[in-house]
Amino acid sequence: MSMIADKVIEKYRNSTCEQLWESRSKPTEEERHARQALKNDPTMRDAFFSKVAGPIVNKTFECGMVP
Repeated sequence: MSMIADKVIEKYRNSTCEQLWESRSKPTEEERHARQALKNDPTMRDAFFSKVAGPIVNKTFECGMVP
């Protein structure tokens, strides 16, 4: 889970706003697999969200994705 979270954080930190908008509609197979794993394990999901929430919310706010 930690490796997945680190990868997600890195993606948000290194992507432009345009890249993030595009990637929302085209998840990779790896992203779909990770999403399913998080759906199946509430404890892992809580740990994942605790780690990625700050960086993701900050970037999406900067990109105008969050009001």
